[in-house]
Amino acid sequence: MVKLTGFEWGVVLTGGAVVGTLAVLHTVEWDRNERVEPVAVGVKAAVASTAQRSPVPAFRPSEHTPRHPRSTFSFTAARGDSWFQVRSGSFGGRVLYEGKLMRGETVRVRSRRLWIRFGAASYLDLTIDGRPVRLPAFGTYDAFATRRSILADRTIYATAAQSP
Repeated sequence: MVKLTGFEWGVVLTGGAVVGTLAVLHTVEWDRNERVEPVAVGVKAAVASTAQRSPVPAFRPSEHTPRHPRSTFSFTAARGDSWFQVRSGSFGGRVLYEGKLMRGETVRVRSRRLWIRFGAASYLDLTIDGRPVRLPAFGTYDAFATRRSILADRTIYATAAQSP
């Protein structure tokens, strides 16, 4: 086994710090591409958004088009009031929306992948890029949503959070 000198340990630790910093910066930049677009339906007022809108840069034909474009997820409280939380990508992702949606209100979120905790899923209608998606007919429900489908989150952290 080779012992490292003080200088060599310094190089190893500095390299690890640089790699860690780059990983964090990449993750933060990836989360900034998500958007929340609240929309009022009927006579209800618009839902307040916690996310800031940023100007969309003009499309340049020479730029590469993303392989997995963002989808529009539209949540409508059609049958009653419903609480839900939407996070970017996973349970640990940035909160894109959290709150109680009153009957008749709609919230739209643009993203590639979402993690959602529904408080009263049976009261909500969900559409992904205009296509209706069926939600379960019971209370608290955690799921991952992509442009293709919605899938129940059966991991330990999700089910433990639902326990009384």
